[in-house]
Amino acid sequence: MRPSAMSRSAVRSPATRSGCVGLRPIADLLDGLAFNQRAVIVLRFYVGLSNVEIADALDCPPGSVGPWLNRALEHLPKVMP
Repeated sequence: MRPSAMSRSAVRSPATRSGCVGLRPIADLLDGLAFNQRAVIVLRFYVGLSNVEIADALDCPPGSVGPWLNRALEHLPKVMP
């Protein structure tokens, strides 16, 4: 199998690969976070904003973004299967 064909197959159906059964949708995992932590995760990793841009979007001090992100990233592995 060509590497590119294997990659497409893995992307199309990750739940069928061994060890991936029982994955929770990312929205369910994010629901367990506080609003500010969830917002920072979405704005950073899905929208691609910087800390300053996130702070501006959330109308908070730029110094708050880093700790919220760190707390969220510490929490997620605890709830992931």
